[in-house]
Amino acid sequence: MKRFWTWFNWVDVLVVVLILVSAVAILERDRILGNVGSGTQVTSGEKAIVVTMRTASVPLSTTKGFGVGDPLLAGRDIGNARIVSVRYEPSKVYVLRDGSVSRTASNDLCDLYVAFEVVANSSGPYLEWAGQELKVGLVYIMKTPRAEAVGRIVAIDVLE
Repeated sequence: MKRFWTWFNWVDVLVVVLILVSAVAILERDRILGNVGSGTQVTSGEKAIVVTMRTASVPLSTTKGFGVGDPLLAGRDIGNARIVSVRYEPSKVYVLRDGSVSRTASNDLCDLYVAFEVVANSSGPYLEWAGQELKVGLVYIMKTPRAEAVGRIVAIDVLE
């Protein structure tokens, strides 16, 4: 029995216990202090939103790959987002005719506008879905089982 007490050092045990207690206190400080001193109230959860995305100058055949009611993919799985509207208009392109540049509507290319409804993860002002941040002006990759498009978010409407 004497060997155990010679091997056992109370100071080492005390140091290990203090390290464990301080690590737990640091990791759980918000719960212990109740968010004291943060200055802003951060709310986390989910928000139902409608995101409108614009993809510029895509071939007309690409627009046929997006339909109202189509699900969006989150990675390789079908996510909780559905397309609610699809519209397209001819792209404005610059052409050179007789030595002058003019802006005209394209017959081959169009600007695609797709709106989709999604329940996004929300943490304060931050919105994300399927690993992509949702903010107006950001590039967004939208995938459906039939098509994929890269565009910019032009509007986000929060549903009540």
